[in-house]
Amino acid sequence: MKLDIIFRIAQFGLTNEITHNPTVNQTLGEMGVKIIPVKEGKKQYDLVAKGDVVVLSAFGAPVQEMMLLTQKNVEIADTTCPWVAKVWHSVEKHKKGEYASIIHEIQICSIIGV
Repeated sequence: MKLDIIFRIAQFGLTNEITHNPTVNQTLGEMGVKIIPVKEGKKQYDLVAKGDVVVLSAFGAPVQEMMLLTQKNVEIADTTCPWVAKVWHSVEKHKKGEYASIIHEIQICSIIGV
């Protein structure tokens, strides 16, 4: 399985839980995959080094986070759910048309900074 290979070579791990499935998250933890820790509300990106593999969760990642990880020269494995990505693209399209987007799903709201 392709993701198994990514997880085995990962020097660090995930930006967030990869899914709301506790069994999957527990299995990943048992495999040594770590989630970037949060201290005082901020992710500790200083623990991620050049060459590490960082997996973006199914919920996606803010643009600023992706830019920071790219600047750190890490390998990014993007597992963003296509339905989440579709919401992101719709929100961006609405912003260009000066429309507001109201989104109920809490994960999406946190991603786009609502």
